[in-house]
Amino acid sequence: MGEAVLKLRLPPVRWSAASSNGWPPTAANTVKKLPNCGPRSLRQTANCTPCASTCRGEATALRAISTVSSLSGMTTLQDLAARLDRVETELALHRLAHDYCVGADHRDSARWEAIWTADAAWETSSDQTFTGIEAIRAAVEQQWQAFPIMQHATANHTVEIDGAAATGRSDVVVLAQLRNHRWIVGGGTYEDEYRREGGIWRIARRRVVRPFDLAPLAPSDGPVDVDAPVRATEQ
Repeated sequence: MGEAVLKLRLPPVRWSAASSNGWPPTAANTVKKLPNCGPRSLRQTANCTPCASTCRGEATALRAISTVSSLSGMTTLQDLAARLDRVETELALHRLAHDYCVGADHRDSARWEAIWTADAAWETSSDQTFTGIEAIRAAVEQQWQAFPIMQHATANHTVEIDGAAATGRSDVVVLAQLRNHRWIVGGGTYEDEYRREGGIWRIARRRVVRPFDLAPLAPSDGPVDVDAPVRATEQ
């Protein structure tokens, strides 16, 4: 965004030789320098016949000067643009965290691949890292084969932004159904690195830390297929 320029349109003002010695003009020196004007005529210029246009012009100039002075303490357009960019960036990064869960849980390959940079790394454990889109896609497809249903829920997503790069952290709870209909519950924390390329934010690295798993739960009567309708509980 280019630098904003404030332009003021003022009517022509006829300054006397005496009043041109000082700038900016004030109500006090205007009254003193122009003998035909007084405090009342500055407030009610219609009552001043000899120099009504000059009084109105000087009064307008005084108001304009006051306006410019007040603008100096206001937020500039550059500041507003920077704040707006930060808000949009945070929303984009939060959207990445959501799309990660939606892509994995709903088996949406296009959405899943769109969240990663071409050279992204997905570190699912301390001894296993998948690098690149092809490897990351193959890894999630293995999870789809192992778990008929997955449900990720992320929370406490915080981000730190530094230009076209950012870092983030979020907590996750995962429910997954096994082939025998039993459920496992796990979770942990995601530590992320993000990168903006071509105006689009993507995950450059996601590392799973502090993982935990609970003992498998009893089998449920829920669907095996993600898209299958839920069966009504028998009475």
